[in-house]
Amino acid sequence: MPGAPGDGAVAEVRASIVDVLRSWATVVADEAPAGGGAHDGAPRTARTVAELSAFLVRHSSWLAAHAAAADVTEEVARLVRRARQVVDPGPRRRVPIGACVEPDCPGGLTAAVQPDRPQLPARIVCDVDPSHRWLGHEWLQMSRLAAGGRQNTR
Repeated sequence: MPGAPGDGAVAEVRASIVDVLRSWATVVADEAPAGGGAHDGAPRTARTVAELSAFLVRHSSWLAAHAAAADVTEEVARLVRRARQVVDPGPRRRVPIGACVEPDCPGGLTAAVQPDRPQLPARIVCDVDPSHRWLGHEWLQMSRLAAGGRQNTR
């Protein structure tokens, strides 16, 4: 809502999102083969997150095979985190859990909880691979299954 505290932060993160999406859309338009519709002018005329996102989704297979695919993923993930912080800036308590449970992952897990908002679930996230994440209830269910499996093997 206009005039609310944080309007500047909202505008800033929105502008960053548009800039990053437009930058990657331009990469697609400049480098992707013409047969895939990448030269339809969208990156140069698109002004909204929705338009730029739709263009990138249409070309996601090409972009996923690009040498900079990891960079795209990292930049978008960073923007998502920034946007979430602006939208929900509530204090979070971070609690180290231990090693990541995914096979061959060297990462560590941290639980993020919001003590002032107990209705929101904790989030458990790996510090190496952000796709290794669970909500609190999922983590609890996994730990119960793991404990049950250990009891059955004795």
